[in-house]
Amino acid sequence: MVWPIVTYGAEAWTLSKDLRCSIEAFEMQCYKRSMKISYTEHDVSNETVLELVDQNRKLHPMVKARKLKYFGHISRHTSLEKDFLLGMMSGLRRQGGSANNGRTT
Repeated sequence: MVWPIVTYGAEAWTLSKDLRCSIEAFEMQCYKRSMKISYTEHDVSNETVLELVDQNRKLHPMVKARKLKYFGHISRHTSLEKDFLLGMMSGLRRQGGSANNGRTT
């Protein structure tokens, strides 16, 4: 019941290295709590914990899958969200610069 609460709004997250590390650390913390392993037991490695719970890391791949699923949903429809995600803006002006091309009046 914890994963849906943790991943709420994950479609909008920017998956940086720091966030990936935080997600993986939280997942390991949850597994250690379920096995009643104290945080003071430093000799228990993450691989050992994953073997004990008979799991692979699945929270970070779940977040990535949700982001891709959301992107697929948005990219199939014409909407403002699609323009934001793909960075397309309609109009005749080029990006950047001033409207008078540097001319002073």
